[in-house]
Amino acid sequence: MKWQKAESRKQKAYQIVEAPFYDLMKGNLIDDSPSEINKTKELTHNLITILKETAAINNFWSDRAAERRRIEGLLEDEIRYSRIQGLPPKATELATELMNLARNREEDLR
Repeated sequence: MKWQKAESRKQKAYQIVEAPFYDLMKGNLIDDSPSEINKTKELTHNLITILKETAAINNFWSDRAAERRRIEGLLEDEIRYSRIQGLPPKATELATELMNLARNREEDLR
């Protein structure tokens, strides 16, 4: 019972971290059907996994231009190949916005 409560709290905390990233992605959907929403949630989870890498790299935002480009490229690829209506044409723009959001929420990603 205790481990279930602890796991539930952990899941809610993770959802709070994902929420602003999910909102950004959802705001660009053309079709907000349940299947597209579920795909967007899954994509957001994958993007967060990539973005968490940034928090682990020392001086990522100040001295690591090559690493920033690499991460942004990974985000762009994930979005481009997601097949979620409305997102692939905006992959470059969304990747840039996600990077900006990650920079502002660096502590949350740790």
